Amino acid sequence: MTTGNATITASNDLTVNGVLTVSGGNRTLTVNNSGLTTFGTGGVALADSATSRTLTLDGSGNVTISGVIANGSTATGSGLTYAGAGLLDLTNANTFGGTLTQTSGTVRLDNLLAAQFATVSVGTTNGVTFGTGITAATFGGLSGSGNLALVNTDLNKVDLTFGSAGSTYSGVLSGDGSLFKTEAARRFWV
Repeated sequence: MTTGNATITASNDLTVNGVLTVSGGNRTLTVNNSGLTTFGTGGVALADSATSRTLTLDGSGNVTISGVIANGSTATGSGLTYAGAGLLDLTNANTFGGTLTQTSGTVRLDNLLAAQFATVSVGTTNGVTFGTGITAATFGGLSGSGNLALVNTDLNKVDLTFGSAGSTYSGVLSGDGSLFKTEAARRFWV
């Protein structure tokens, strides 16, 4: 995505194993694929320089990112926004350190470290969910106003720990899971 925003329109499953690199500015990738679109082994580099970038995923299709989502280059706070109507599934231990923002659709975390350094911003009720087998998860921080259920898709409890990123969360937590804040995060909790 070097020269601007892009659109994927298809009707079959599509897997991209090269690195998806965000360069030249914040970018939007619209996925209107009726099949599953997967960004595989190459993962996503959210910046090509020291400047942090944001990649917005939009559209009607379902997207899985199974490769690592990284800040890219020497940037430290790059972000990922999901504004689509379907499902964004994150299955790896990602290393980006900005914000994982959910504004519509569903973001499902299928790895307990999928947002380990990112502040997760929940925009809609149950817009962020935990996948099968996830009983503990780590976020860099927690923000937003959407409600978050501390249960996975099997309805087992999820213990959530969030860390050093400053957090302001005004949604409702529900479920049998537990919330743990690291000492650094306690200073910022509202």
